[in-house]
Amino acid sequence: MEVVADEGTGPVAVLLHGQPGDASDFVLVRQALRHRGVRVLTVDRPGYSGRPTEATGYAGNAQALRALLDAAAPGEPAYLLGLSWAGGAALEFALRWPERTAGLLLASSVGAPGSVVRSDRFTALPGVLRASSVAYSHLAHLLAFSSGSRLTPAARAMTLAASDRWRANGGWRSYEVEQRALVAETGPLWQRLAPFPFP
Repeated sequence: MEVVADEGTGPVAVLLHGQPGDASDFVLVRQALRHRGVRVLTVDRPGYSGRPTEATGYAGNAQALRALLDAAAPGEPAYLLGLSWAGGAALEFALRWPERTAGLLLASSVGAPGSVVRSDRFTALPGVLRASSVAYSHLAHLLAFSSGSRLTPAARAMTLAASDRWRANGGWRSYEVEQRALVAETGPLWQRLAPFPFP
């Protein structure tokens, strides 16, 4: 796990991007928190930043986050924002190290058994994402110009650049590892969460 931005002072918040993704997904959130007296650590999770061989499951992400916090904010509890897949990693971290978890904000998070659907199981199969990664990038370009997208030209360009970057830097490999973890680890994670009251 790599710190891309360490900004502000105050209580520590770590922004964990989804799958696929990177630290740039949180530009506006980072700015808003920094101006409210929060120290914001924006990271690229294992397997991203062009290093797909480092991709891992929830436990590996939690361990990487612990190492990062031990180096960047020794002994301090942190607020964790887990987006989508990273919600599972944030939950895993909180279960392992509650004393280092000041709070959780899970946005569109995985974690409950219902968060794993048929398409997740399909994309976890060997070879599916590799075959689709090239097609996805070309399809994203085609749809952007033919669908009447309501994205601004700048947002469209950013989305297309992200899809090209994902294909070029092996992001599909990280996605595949995380899809397998999603399918294999979500049920056991949910069972460990069962004793905790949820609204």
